Amino acid sequence: MKKFKKINILSVSLLLSLTIGSSSVFASGAPTAKQVAEDIEIKNEKIVKQLKVDPEVTFIYDDGNGNASFVPSELVKDKIAYENKLKRFSAQDNYNINLYDWKSAKYNGSDVYNTFDTNVYVEPGNGISRDYKITFSGTSYTAWTGSSPQSATKINQSDNFSYNYVGTSATISWPPGIGFTGGGSSASITYPELSNKWRYDHTYSGIVGKAYAITSATRSNMATYLFGTSTISVGTNDTETVW
Repeated sequence: MKKFKKINILSVSLLLSLTIGSSSVFASGAPTAKQVAEDIEIKNEKIVKQLKVDPEVTFIYDDGNGNASFVPSELVKDKIAYENKLKRFSAQDNYNINLYDWKSAKYNGSDVYNTFDTNVYVEPGNGISRDYKITFSGTSYTAWTGSSPQSATKINQSDNFSYNYVGTSATISWPPGIGFTGGGSSASITYPELSNKWRYDHTYSGIVGKAYAITSATRSNMATYLFGTSTISVGTNDTETVW
């Protein structure tokens, strides 16, 4: 798991006092948070564009900017083949931090699983006003692998994003989209409930937080399945230190 390099704050302060006009502790030429968000947005747009023409994929939501939710269509007969096809779309490039988790639970002898793969880019401020910026982008999905029953009665899933910070205030935002709620240093996306489906996929980019100084980043998500009267929930979580 790739982690953001820990920064000696004293060394950074000394360096910035000697290098007038420096706007980042990164080496010259490093991408900005905006450039990273735009890069992953373009990659997610390409993923969505390719999947849009696949008859085995049905879209629930697509804002045209790389943020989308989709499910298997009724044409899918082989779950394993469908899963393998989508694996090539799940890998994200690593930036400062990669947050990842995969969890599963048993139902009727088969697995319900839930996972996310998120890149986090942290851009320090100028050492005076700081104004750190953190950008979350990536993918998440959940799936039922069994055949008895073939599909779940209901599926609910949400993605959660947060960060710890130093300072008196923090913000987090995302371009207008489905189910987004945010405040302070945390936000969540609650996706529309599904009926009679067995897998749920999502792409997201450009979830941006700002604070005086950011010390760690956290991702989690929750998937809840209803099979008749039985409920199965699977949660995930990963946290990495920025400095």
